[in-house]
Amino acid sequence: MNSLIDGGLQVLFFPDAAPWERSALQPILDRLAAWEQVETVDVATGRRQGLRLDDPDKIYWLVAHDWRAAIKSVSLGARARVFVSVLKAAADSLPSLAGLFVRRLAGQLPPSVKLLAMSPLSRRFLCEMEGFFPEQVIELPLPFTGGDGAPEQLRLENPPADIRVGTFAPFVAQSNLHYLMNVAHYVCGRDRRARFTIFGSGKLEGHLKEIGRCLGLTRVEIVVAESAACLKELDVFVYTPLRNDHFAPLLMATAEGLPVLSNEVPGIEALVADGVDGFVLPVNETKPMAELILRLVDSPELRASLGGKLRRTTSARYSAEQLAVAYREAFFGNTSADEVTDGAVAAG
Repeated sequence: MNSLIDGGLQVLFFPDAAPWERSALQPILDRLAAWEQVETVDVATGRRQGLRLDDPDKIYWLVAHDWRAAIKSVSLGARARVFVSVLKAAADSLPSLAGLFVRRLAGQLPPSVKLLAMSPLSRRFLCEMEGFFPEQVIELPLPFTGGDGAPEQLRLENPPADIRVGTFAPFVAQSNLHYLMNVAHYVCGRDRRARFTIFGSGKLEGHLKEIGRCLGLTRVEIVVAESAACLKELDVFVYTPLRNDHFAPLLMATAEGLPVLSNEVPGIEALVADGVDGFVLPVNETKPMAELILRLVDSPELRASLGGKLRRTTSARYSAEQLAVAYREAFFGNTSADEVTDGAVAAG
């Protein structure tokens, strides 16, 4: 494996990290590179064993879904400083209470390893359920990822004939896509202008398509997509997870200027203010969600207003420039105001 000349940051992307998750982190990497040496390494499938992380002058950053396996697959030096992004805190099926107890008895991580939680729920799970010490779990959200969302005026001047409602999510049970298809059934039965597209990938692809056929949902498509570029095709974004470890899909939709309707998930209140720049509803409330979507289908003014407001507030709160400072401080310690300003100018 190639190494940096002296110190810096080495980022190891494991193969189970989705391309769109990697793109969500890229703005942070770009800005860190203005301050520090940054090297990215793609860990090939089947070649995890034998990776040695043993340079005490270097910071290692592991990005993986199965972060436990990622840690086990590398050889950690006694003084290696390692950070691990937790893209998925819990497996699709949670272990039994006995299994969690055994995990807790197995001990903490080495002191040199810290976990990066990207949502409040993920941090709570790691500390309260997995039993990690709070000082070993750092909450660092993903950034607003730019995007070239159409200005509100352009959306008003060129309203589409068909209003495309949809989401971008893994095709797994935790994405709660059965619920979204129930909502689509309600909406499409009331307004023929509405079309639904569920973008993503995963093991439930065939199952979701079969549900659509059984329900006669001819205006609902299940489309395999690995890039958030698909969000440009939507006019309204719906966020329905039962459990989430980061808000990347919502942040990417916001960057496109899309109005957002979300279920109540921990941490959503920091991104969407209900009734101000979007809508937040209780989980699995089909009719209220559907009625709000119908309002948006019927009103290009409301779509443009909500999408524009949310884009502005999110870009101000979660800019990559601001969050890169927090990531750098977590990795390298406190930095001076002059260094931060110089780095932001260079990154821009």
